[in-house]
Amino acid sequence: MKDKKKASKRLAKYSGLAFQLLAFIGVGYFIGSWIDRIWKTKTPYGTALGATAFLILGLIYVLRDVMREK
Repeated sequence: MKDKKKASKRLAKYSGLAFQLLAFIGVGYFIGSWIDRIWKTKTPYGTALGATAFLILGLIYVLRDVMREK
């Protein structure tokens, strides 16, 4: 019974981390597209840079959280 509780807690934690990573990418995308609108760029460099930067930040956050558990 104790193992089931521990497994369900881990499942909830890691599925939450996946949604947090998606949220990081989404925030980066919207910030980048906002920058593209302000600068009136034809090529969405701001969107690509924002999404990539926040993807890297999100991965760092997830990796730190996973490493903290060990």
